Amino acid sequence: MAYLNPTQTARPDFIWPVFRFMAVQRGGISQRRIIAFTAPGSLGAGDSDVVMSLRTLGELGFLESQGRGDEASWTLGAMGKGIAVDDYAMFQKRLRSALFASFGPDGRDLADSPAADLIRVLCWFLKSDPHTEFATLASVQTDKTWPSDIASNDTRWGAFQSWGAATGLTASAPHAASACIADCAAAVRQALEELLDPGQEKEALEVLRGLRVLIPVLPGGSLSEAFGFRHESELEAGSALSFALRRWDIEGWLKLDLRSDSKTQIKLFTPDSDFSLLYSTVKRLESAGA
Repeated sequence: MAYLNPTQTARPDFIWPVFRFMAVQRGGISQRRIIAFTAPGSLGAGDSDVVMSLRTLGELGFLESQGRGDEASWTLGAMGKGIAVDDYAMFQKRLRSALFASFGPDGRDLADSPAADLIRVLCWFLKSDPHTEFATLASVQTDKTWPSDIASNDTRWGAFQSWGAATGLTASAPHAASACIADCAAAVRQALEELLDPGQEKEALEVLRGLRVLIPVLPGGSLSEAFGFRHESELEAGSALSFALRRWDIEGWLKLDLRSDSKTQIKLFTPDSDFSLLYSTVKRLESAGA
């Protein structure tokens, strides 16, 4: 459970500033120098968060190192190359890729990954409805269906909130303090940018399948299935994914449409009706900027 244990793995709150510093370096830089710039002694915060951030970035493939201790030399790794210092969206995409890739093809070797508990909880949480359901430390402590002991203390719960937001798969609840909802709109938009060019239209089922490949923790995705969370039909988007797709449609970045001659339609959940919304095509609009 390393990614839910801040004593073993740095939280994204610290990882991103350290990575931004490394993103502008032209070559190797010593750990001592990284600490001096990102956690100067005058702040009195110590260097443990920076050291742990470097180690975590190394494990995820964003950085590489040679040597040990303060004299270790750090450089950008394969996952970190090409990310601009202000491109947090690209960092999020690479972060998800690194976490998902740690499980191997089709989610094998689940128990061996330090991200196993984090991914299991994300799979479970993304089955909830962001319109009506939200989670706080108090609520998960009384909900025995949560698939992890993340509710054992506020530190572990805070780690889940931090990683969920950093991967674009959860967000703070707008109506409740210290709560989060299964708002995966950020991750879904980033994935759609890979699946659809501006102005391009595709069959809705093809888009749904593509999203589950790029974000396999979504209901129906390979990791969600591997962790034992059954999804009834590939045509059903599920509450969280429906929330994300409808948001981008409402904001004018996507156009969801139903063609009368379509052979297949996907089903999106809506809290306003007992019936699903049916769509057959998804188009990425060129002019909108959400």
